[in-house]
Amino acid sequence: MRNRKKITVLLILSLAFSYLTKRIAGDIYYSISKPMGGIGSQLSCPQCLDGFILSYLFFISLSLNMVRADKRKIINYLFFLPAALLINPPYEGLIFGVALILLGYLLAQGILMVKKRMARK
Repeated sequence: MRNRKKITVLLILSLAFSYLTKRIAGDIYYSISKPMGGIGSQLSCPQCLDGFILSYLFFISLSLNMVRADKRKIINYLFFLPAALLINPPYEGLIFGVALILLGYLLAQGILMVKKRMARK
Protein backbone atom coordinates (compact mmCIF):
# COMPACT_ATOMS: atom_id res chain seq x y z
CA MET A 1 0.00 0.00 0.00
CA ARG A 2 2.87 2.36 0.79
CA ASN A 3 4.36 1.88 -2.68
CA ARG A 4 0.99 2.75 -4.24
CA LYS A 5 0.90 6.06 -2.36
CA LYS A 6 4.46 6.83 -3.46
CA ILE A 7 3.60 6.16 -7.10
CA THR A 8 0.46 8.31 -6.82
CA VAL A 9 2.51 11.19 -5.41
CA LEU A 10 5.06 10.76 -8.22
CA LEU A 11 2.27 10.81 -10.79
CA ILE A 12 0.92 14.07 -9.37
CA LEU A 13 4.40 15.61 -9.22
CA SER A 14 5.08 14.51 -12.79
CA LEU A 15 1.85 16.18 -13.92
CA ALA A 16 2.77 19.37 -12.04
CA PHE A 17 6.31 19.52 -13.45
CA SER A 18 4.93 18.77 -16.91
CA TYR A 19 2.52 21.67 -16.62
CA LEU A 20 5.32 24.00 -15.52
CA THR A 21 7.69 23.00 -18.33
CA LYS A 22 5.16 22.53 -21.15
CA ARG A 23 6.06 25.73 -22.97
CA ILE A 24 9.81 25.02 -22.92
CA ALA A 25 9.39 21.43 -24.11
CA GLY A 26 6.93 22.52 -26.81
CA ASP A 27 9.24 25.25 -28.07
CA ILE A 28 12.15 22.80 -28.26
CA TYR A 29 9.99 20.23 -30.06
CA TYR A 30 8.70 22.80 -32.56
CA SER A 31 12.14 24.25 -33.22
CA ILE A 32 13.65 20.83 -33.94
CA SER A 33 10.87 19.06 -35.84
CA LYS A 34 9.03 22.00 -37.45
CA PRO A 35 5.68 20.15 -37.56
CA MET A 36 2.99 21.09 -40.04
CA GLY A 37 0.13 20.74 -37.55
CA GLY A 38 -1.61 18.12 -35.54
CA ILE A 39 -5.03 16.52 -35.65
CA GLY A 40 -8.02 18.55 -34.50
CA SER A 41 -8.72 22.22 -34.13
CA GLN A 42 -5.84 24.66 -33.90
CA LEU A 43 -5.17 25.92 -30.42
CA SER A 44 -3.82 29.33 -29.53
CA CYS A 45 -0.73 27.62 -28.10
CA PRO A 46 -0.25 24.28 -29.89
CA GLN A 47 3.27 23.85 -28.54
CA CYS A 48 1.85 23.97 -25.00
CA LEU A 49 -0.23 20.82 -25.52
CA ASP A 50 2.54 19.03 -27.35
CA GLY A 51 5.08 20.16 -24.77
CA PHE A 52 2.88 18.96 -21.92
CA ILE A 53 2.63 15.47 -23.41
CA LEU A 54 6.35 15.26 -24.09
CA SER A 55 7.43 16.63 -20.72
CA TYR A 56 4.98 14.26 -18.99
CA LEU A 57 6.63 11.32 -20.71
CA PHE A 58 10.05 12.50 -19.52
CA PHE A 59 9.07 13.21 -15.92
CA ILE A 60 7.03 10.04 -15.42
CA SER A 61 9.87 7.93 -16.76
CA LEU A 62 12.41 9.74 -14.59
CA SER A 63 10.38 9.59 -11.39
CA LEU A 64 9.24 5.98 -11.66
CA ASN A 65 12.76 4.80 -12.41
CA MET A 66 14.17 6.81 -9.50
CA VAL A 67 12.10 4.80 -7.03
CA ARG A 68 12.64 1.58 -8.97
CA ALA A 69 8.93 0.92 -9.25
CA ASP A 70 7.68 -2.43 -10.42
CA LYS A 71 8.09 -2.70 -14.20
CA ARG A 72 4.43 -3.68 -14.70
CA LYS A 73 3.33 -0.48 -12.96
CA ILE A 74 5.67 1.59 -15.09
CA ILE A 75 4.05 0.17 -18.20
CA ASN A 76 0.62 1.10 -16.80
CA TYR A 77 1.67 4.71 -16.22
CA LEU A 78 3.22 5.09 -19.65
CA PHE A 79 -0.21 4.65 -21.21
CA PHE A 80 0.11 8.24 -22.30
CA LEU A 81 2.63 7.36 -25.00
CA PRO A 82 0.00 6.66 -27.70
CA ALA A 83 -1.19 10.24 -27.19
CA ALA A 84 2.12 11.32 -28.70
CA LEU A 85 0.72 10.11 -32.03
CA LEU A 86 -1.86 12.90 -31.80
CA ILE A 87 0.87 15.52 -31.67
CA ASN A 88 1.91 15.08 -35.26
CA PRO A 89 0.76 12.28 -37.55
CA PRO A 90 4.15 11.77 -39.28
CA TYR A 91 5.33 10.11 -36.04
CA GLU A 92 7.77 12.82 -34.99
CA GLY A 93 5.89 13.07 -31.71
CA LEU A 94 6.21 9.34 -31.14
CA ILE A 95 9.94 9.44 -31.86
CA PHE A 96 10.40 12.38 -29.47
CA GLY A 97 8.26 10.60 -26.86
CA VAL A 98 10.33 7.42 -26.98
CA ALA A 99 13.55 9.46 -26.90
CA LEU A 100 12.37 11.37 -23.82
CA ILE A 101 11.36 8.14 -22.05
CA LEU A 102 14.83 6.74 -22.72
CA LEU A 103 16.45 10.00 -21.60
CA GLY A 104 14.47 9.95 -18.36
CA TYR A 105 15.42 6.32 -17.76
CA LEU A 106 19.12 6.95 -18.40
CA LEU A 107 19.14 10.06 -16.23
CA ALA A 108 17.48 8.15 -13.38
CA GLN A 109 20.01 5.33 -13.69
CA GLY A 110 22.88 7.85 -13.63
CA ILE A 111 21.51 9.54 -10.52
CA LEU A 112 21.05 6.19 -8.79
CA MET A 113 24.61 5.18 -9.71
CA VAL A 114 26.04 8.42 -8.28
CA LYS A 115 23.90 7.99 -5.17
CA LYS A 116 25.19 4.44 -4.72
CA ARG A 117 28.82 5.54 -5.09
CA MET A 118 28.35 8.39 -2.64
CA ALA A 119 26.85 5.98 -0.10
CA ARG A 120 30.00 3.80 -0.26
CA LYS A 121 32.23 6.66 0.89
